Amino acid sequence: MADPRNDPGDDRGDMGQARSWAAEGRRGDLAGDEGPFGGRGPQGWRRSDARLHDDVCERLTEDRLLDARGVEVESAGGVVTLRGEVPGPADTTLAEIIVRQVRGVTEVRNELTVRPPARPDDRPPLGAATSAEVGGLAEGERDEAGRQEGPRHFPKLST
Repeated sequence: MADPRNDPGDDRGDMGQARSWAAEGRRGDLAGDEGPFGGRGPQGWRRSDARLHDDVCERLTEDRLLDARGVEVESAGGVVTLRGEVPGPADTTLAEIIVRQVRGVTEVRNELTVRPPARPDDRPPLGAATSAEVGGLAEGERDEAGRQEGPRHFPKLST
């Protein structure tokens, strides 16, 4: 009589333990949200606010392009509220996009603001410096080649 543990037609392993395609991670094409019922849980089930908060914070932390150190996250009933400051205007949008991708989020309230620079910039606004201040010609002066400074700080060639 053949040993049932080694019978190739048997659906049990060497030690008599039941084998399952799901237990071994061989879900094939039905992994994740794929398939007609992916992402549909039991009736009335919702992800808890604590788990939703953790998932959102984890995703914000993992993103390589977002500095989320100034972001506060609150979640209640699937609604996630983001408060605090981020370095740039694009970061407010990026944070919202990241949060919307978390399973269980039904709405995002984005109250993020753009953080002012850590140090005020001592440089004058663009275009405020004259050409004389940056080593060029002052209006009316001529350089060695005989060029004269004209309007809008463009050198005017002498004729």
